[in-house]
Amino acid sequence: TKMVLNMLTTSSMVQLGKVYQNTMVDLQPKSKKLRERGIRLVEKFALLPRNQAIRALESSRWNVKIAILMARKNIPYAQAVQELKKNEGFLKKCL
Repeated sequence: TKMVLNMLTTSSMVQLGKVYQNTMVDLQPKSKKLRERGIRLVEKFALLPRNQAIRALESSRWNVKIAILMARKNIPYAQAVQELKKNEGFLKKCL
């Protein structure tokens, strides 16, 4: 039962655009643990050192997908938000 539920939730998260390269990137870093995860995600997908990843997250209002998009495409916050909206929240389509 647990495996079936995991498969269902995983496939729905992929279809909603919350996953990038088999990793959940659409998270709300409200706790210290989730903020650390967000930092690691931005480091990994935007290819940034830790201090720059933190700055990217701060300038993206701690939105991981927007921070990655801003860093990878070197665009401002407003443009990253527009691009993400235009691509229905799918980071892969934006990149």
